[in-house]
Amino acid sequence: MFGRKQFIAALLGNIAKAVVPVIVAFVLVWYMGGRITAMSNAMYNSRSLAAFFEKRGEIIDGLRGTFARIGDGDTKLAKALPEVDNILEFISAFDAVAAKNGITHSVTYSDPVVSGHGHSVGFSVRLSANVFVLRNYIRDFESLPYFASFSSADMNAQLGDWKNNSTIMMQGVLYTK
Repeated sequence: MFGRKQFIAALLGNIAKAVVPVIVAFVLVWYMGGRITAMSNAMYNSRSLAAFFEKRGEIIDGLRGTFARIGDGDTKLAKALPEVDNILEFISAFDAVAAKNGITHSVTYSDPVVSGHGHSVGFSVRLSANVFVLRNYIRDFESLPYFASFSSADMNAQLGDWKNNSTIMMQGVLYTK
């Protein structure tokens, strides 16, 4: 038979046999749960990075396509706005337009003016030509690779006939950096 001490010792032994595995299981679950959480976070981060790099690759491919379509457009754009203190290339190209059309023109340039997006240089042109030559002259001027335009024109036809040479005055502007 068991005495009180033996009963308590047996009871505590049985409780220990039941509680120790529960404590060991709890510790294992807590430890493994932390490991599982760490692995889950690592997988989430890996997937996020993979999605980010995939999206980045798509963006880079899109930019490559855009740059291929642009080609040397950025270079042309930079050349289209000459420096305000160096418009000699524009002047040479403008004179070449007159020479191409077989006329002489007299061009006067104003001082540069600061505008909201840079500078501009006004100019006035005086020439003598018929309407057909003028049309070709303006068409060739518009094909120049510069941001320049005519803002007004005044044509004084002799004897009211535009097919003969007329005196033409035009005002224009060249946009610069």
